[in-house]
Amino acid sequence: MFPIIWLALFGIFTLLIIAGDFKKRRISNQLLLLAFAVQAGLLLLAFAVQAGLLLLNGFAPDFLALPAYISWRQCVTGFLMGLLVFFPLWSLKLLGAGDVKLIATLGFLLGFAGLWQVVLVATVLTGLHAVVIVLLQGWLQARANWWQESKEKRRGVPYGAWLGITALAWAVSYHWSGHAWF
Repeated sequence: MFPIIWLALFGIFTLLIIAGDFKKRRISNQLLLLAFAVQAGLLLLAFAVQAGLLLLNGFAPDFLALPAYISWRQCVTGFLMGLLVFFPLWSLKLLGAGDVKLIATLGFLLGFAGLWQVVLVATVLTGLHAVVIVLLQGWLQARANWWQESKEKRRGVPYGAWLGITALAWAVSYHWSGHAWF
């Protein structure tokens, strides 16, 4: 029962990320912090169950079990690797700050095992998105649009949206099949 609740919350989170990034090219810091806080709370609850602090009639309730790929070690490793690998790309202006924060948060939510798979597939999908834009608009027009500074509408390829789509697909696939893609 608990993995389904986690998956539903994760689905809502990723759908909000996808919609926000496709529509406004923005990723909400409040949403990222909320997801981080909920995951930390769930990890603390799972730890309390495993440590025997929440025993009911001599056994830990199964409905409080998190998905198999979620553990403190996996989540902290995913978060730190997301920051360490992608922060330099933000420094070089190759990624937006929201994308880096989203990758780190996804690392905390999915663990390192899920993060690298999601980032790999999402990067390919984002590249295909960029290729389609170039084919439709032409290289010079697409490049001019991407580098155009506008307060009303941000330009560029919505990497965060593709990260969200891929993360949701990965989590649903893992939930149904019981194993990761790779």
